[in-house]
Amino acid sequence: MPTLKLPQYYCLGLIGRGQFGQVFCAYNYLQQELIAIKVIELKRFSTQQFLRELRFLVTLNHPQIVSCQGIKHYQSQRYLIMDYCEGGSLRDLINKNQLKLYESLQIVRDILSGLVHTHSRGIVHCDLKPENILLCLIPQGWSAKISDFGIAKAVEENYYSVSMGDTGSPAYMAPERFYGKFSTASDLYAVGVILYELILGNRPFTGTPKELIAAHLNQIPTIPDQVPFFLRSLILKALEKLPQHRFTNTQAMLDSVNNALEIIQATRLQTKPILNNYSNITVELISKSNHNITSILSDNNQLYLASDQTIITPNQEEIILKETIINLTTGYLVWCQQDNHYLVYQIKDNQAQLRLNIQASTLIKTVESKGKWLAIAYDLPNPGLILFKLEQGILWQKPLTRLPNQVLSLDTHHGLALFKENDQRTTFSFFNRRGNWYEGYSLAIPCEDLVTHPSYPYLLLGREGDKGLLINLKPLRVSRFNLEFIPDFVIPQDWGYILANREGMILSIDLEGEIKARYQLSLGTINTMVSINPGEILLGINNYLYKILISPQ
Repeated sequence: MPTLKLPQYYCLGLIGRGQFGQVFCAYNYLQQELIAIKVIELKRFSTQQFLRELRFLVTLNHPQIVSCQGIKHYQSQRYLIMDYCEGGSLRDLINKNQLKLYESLQIVRDILSGLVHTHSRGIVHCDLKPENILLCLIPQGWSAKISDFGIAKAVEENYYSVSMGDTGSPAYMAPERFYGKFSTASDLYAVGVILYELILGNRPFTGTPKELIAAHLNQIPTIPDQVPFFLRSLILKALEKLPQHRFTNTQAMLDSVNNALEIIQATRLQTKPILNNYSNITVELISKSNHNITSILSDNNQLYLASDQTIITPNQEEIILKETIINLTTGYLVWCQQDNHYLVYQIKDNQAQLRLNIQASTLIKTVESKGKWLAIAYDLPNPGLILFKLEQGILWQKPLTRLPNQVLSLDTHHGLALFKENDQRTTFSFFNRRGNWYEGYSLAIPCEDLVTHPSYPYLLLGREGDKGLLINLKPLRVSRFNLEFIPDFVIPQDWGYILANREGMILSIDLEGEIKARYQLSLGTINTMVSINPGEILLGINNYLYKILISPQ
């Protein structure tokens, strides 16, 4: 996998390739922030082109434009240090086809806001397309930023040579661009194509480069009557063949988009219906217990059940504890609570052996996927975090200024502590098994109920309010998906996840957050839910143990 070595930065991975170089996500040790590093390939990007893009980037300073933080020279290589956009590109979002009408217009509004600033500085981008629109997280939405000014032109140039590699993308090019002419109206045409694609799911013209040129020059785009008239007229005006027939300036098109947003908000056109097509599900009653089943542990084909203060072993023997059992976890661990104390037992030889007793009114825990170590955050007498290994006891203890909202095990050596800031931001802090602590970065959204995936340890699934979140930590990339309910249970599978609530609504989704199937159970309130084999799920409902079969569809 391509990587880079640059002092002061830790590379988290390749995030893209432009026509003039690779782009990496990296962590700045000194500033404690994520940045994008654009590696300039000298053979493909001349010094003149490099200085041109740098001049444009330094000239522009706007929230809707990816800014350049600096330039680095290292071992005869040039690097641009840029803002990092964790949401990926607009192309990623279009491919998922999850944007509502209102959200699409908000993104176009951001693009036009950045263009108003760009055009006021006498610069024409010349290569606007979804791949060059990057996304940053904002609560319940996205902030779009214009990137890649590699072939941008100054307005006074007025003409350029039509040569391969530096003209732009034919699918988004205005007719005059094919004659070597350009103006700010050329960028508005490209925005019109993007808006068309956002609303209709495809571009107005497709085909080979030669066919695209002919279509842009001669064909009138068709828009179905289902698209409201005010949107059809907006798009068609942006896609006029002659520049003088388009919007008089960028601000005029931005005003038109803002008017459309007001109409949509007033008429609620942005709502998409939720489909309720349920798939059949196989249900099998496994057993009936004398106890109300509150937790299930399946480990090495051994099945343990818990209820209140009782553990039921695989051979149906009962282990009675004095404390109330919270749950059972990997490593044959039994988590209990009594007053301001949390106790951790380990089941061994049909007995529960006390391993840990922690004073706390609130305890946040995680167990390494193979049960090798535990990370536990507590609040009494002062907040702290301990790493505990079953064979060795407490390996280290770290005082904290406040209690994290979650602690997660990422792999056999690393963990993650998450702190929510006033329910508006989430800070990610990392630690390793040796006790080293790394202040990480933050996202401008509140992240809740994050879980790791055993096959993809740096992939997290969670939610932001009623939206689902998928967070890839290396390199950092965040995407949203639609949640039809707030899940009480999240069960990773090789192909994705199973989400369920206590009322019996179940979704299977893939690793991209796309819903593959829906199920509905009517057996009663689900107390607990675990996976015993791929696609085989055990449910504890009252004192009954059921098995259901779920497969990716």
